[in-house]
Formats: sequence, C-alpha cells, structure tokens
Amino acid sequence: MYLYRHRVRGTLGDATLVWINPRRVQFHGGSNQPYTWPIKRVLKSLEDRIPVLRSPARRLNSVLYSLEPFSIRAGLLRHLHPVETVPTYRKIADAIACRDDLTRSTWFKELMADLSRDGVAVHKAQRFHSEAEIRSFFAGYVGGLIDSMETGGYDMTKGEDTGTAMVAADGSIIKCDAGNHRFSVARILGVPLVPLEILGAHADWVRAMRINGDLDRLETALRQVEAQNR
Repeated sequence: MYLYRHRVRGTLGDATLVWINPRRVQFHGGSNQPYTWPIKRVLKSLEDRIPVLRSPARRLNSVLYSLEPFSIRAGLLRHLHPVETVPTYRKIADAIACRDDLTRSTWFKELMADLSRDGVAVHKAQRFHSEAEIRSFFAGYVGGLIDSMETGGYDMTKGEDTGTAMVAADGSIIKCDAGNHRFSVARILGVPLVPLEILGAHADWVRAMRINGDLDRLETALRQVEAQNR
C-alpha cells in the first residue's frame, strides 16, 4: 500500500518523532514538501501579492503538505547542504556569539535595516514597527531561547515548532524546513537530544526496511533510525 504523509502521521502520531543527537545531523535538504514545493512557491507568491488569497492559499498548501508521499525518490533528496551553511543556522550561530549584546548580531542589524527601509520588520508572523519592539523580541524570544536551551535542554512545551526531517538512504537524518531556529540553537550549544518529526524517507531506505505500506514495520524502522542517530 502506498503511504502518504497524512496516513503515517494520523496512524503513528508521536511515533514519527525521533529523539536524536543534533550534532549527528550533517545535512539540510531544504523544503519539507519535496514533491509539492513548486506549487507551494506559487501559493506563497500569491499570498504576498494578493492578500485576499492568503487564507485559501494556505488551506490549499495544508492539503498538499498532507498528501506528500512518505517514500521520496532519490532525485528529490539530491541537493543537500551542510547544516552549518544554512542561512538560519549561520544567523543563530552569530546571535549566540553575540549573546552578551544581541544588538551586535547580524540578525538584529538586518531587522533594523528592514525597519528603516520599509517601516516594518518581519519575523515569521511577527511584525515590528519600532526599535523597541525589535529589542524586546531579542531580549525575550532570542535571548530566552538560548538561555532556556542551555540550562534545560530541549523543552517541547516551550513552542510548537518541532523540527522536521527525512531519513536518508543509509538511515542518517536529513534536516528539512520547520523548527530550524530551535534545532540550530540546540546543535550549536551541544544539547544532547532533540526531537525531529520524520516526514518521509529515501525510497531506497523504504525498500531496504521492507516497509511495503506496513505502518508497524515503519514504526520499528524509525526506532532503529533513532538509535542509529543518538
């Protein structure tokens, strides 16, 4: 039986989470929608250009996200980048290096430049209209995330943005979009274990594990992946 993401997530639930050592993750594979990414890109463009389409575009993308196949053909997992070269990771690494004064960080300076040029700076769904708001964001969210991760490790109750990943042909982990800030902080600080939701796997791994649509077998295989990457 062919496995789609919605069936895997709906049946296995939290069993799709693997708790792994983030420093074992060497590569980032980009979008967590390898099959439908081109359509998502078009929908994102429509959201930005035509505000009235924002809600239907997001609903459609949610459907596409759920319909992604779990088994991913090799060509869609070919363009990998070392985790350290991903812009978000580099931004977080710089912020941690400037943690005694986050206003020195590249991230702070970029948001301030956006504010000066456009009258507004944006981080995900947050919009900042003043320097005071940006400073508050860094003191609360950025500084708080770094301090919390360093003292208490990865706490899933601190946010809903659990990172996502794919399984490579050899059973290693490929990070993909979602939860990159928290994952990056954890990896840089040396947090021993972080959760990642496995959204798909290289077709060769799926064949090697003899999944064949068997979700019990898939769950067992994911526990093997978890053990391999600790």
